Amino acid sequence: RGATMGRLVGLAFATLLVGVAPGAPGVLELDASTFPKVVGSGAFDVLVKWDRQFPYGDEDKAFKAVAKTIGNSSPTLLLAVVAIQEHGEKANLALAEAHGTATKAEWPLVRLYKRDGATIDFAKRGTTDTLEAQLTAFVRREAGAWLGAPGLVEALDALARRFVAATTPDARQTILDEAKAVADGPDAARYVKTMHKILEAGDAFVATDLARIDKILKGGHLSDGKADDLRRRRNVLESFGAMMAQTPSSESSSEL
Repeated sequence: RGATMGRLVGLAFATLLVGVAPGAPGVLELDASTFPKVVGSGAFDVLVKWDRQFPYGDEDKAFKAVAKTIGNSSPTLLLAVVAIQEHGEKANLALAEAHGTATKAEWPLVRLYKRDGATIDFAKRGTTDTLEAQLTAFVRREAGAWLGAPGLVEALDALARRFVAATTPDARQTILDEAKAVADGPDAARYVKTMHKILEAGDAFVATDLARIDKILKGGHLSDGKADDLRRRRNVLESFGAMMAQTPSSESSSEL
């Protein structure tokens, strides 16, 4: 409880300190003075978009959409933007140069600054997913943030995290039984099916089924309902995959 209160106080302080960027709800606007106080605080993971002063394009739209979702879902992740002036006073250009983000051709550059000091850059993938979906998956995978993407259920995600961390098939079966008991509706049923398949085929099932679904989606010729079902199933698999990436021992648990 104390840690949660500390994060809330830190968030309030950060908001008062740097303000919120106009037209981008939930996004803090940083400069050379405030950047190290927010990014270097150790209180939050911070997803920062380095971009021109007046951004545009699909990447900017995706970032704003994800910011809205994160604002409603994750208490441990902040989103921020550094607006770089190319001319005139060239505000934040020196800051961008110091962080290796001043190359105009790379804008917008989205970088996750983790509380432990690590940094990870977001890279677009050549899939059928929208940029918003790709960025959402990146945040789930690399920051461990829970985001309410279509098909995800927070209570089942919590069980999925325990399932992935479990170190024996028997322990995983017990959690699967818990999931069956609380599963209600098609979204929850996808979690149960995924757990069952992982018990049968091992953790590798997640990557294999993601590849299969991507191939089907790329092929097209699907009804709206079928495409939506596959994307929801894909979101559940992405969620399991993100948890596995954060739990190195999970791969061996299905083989014991």
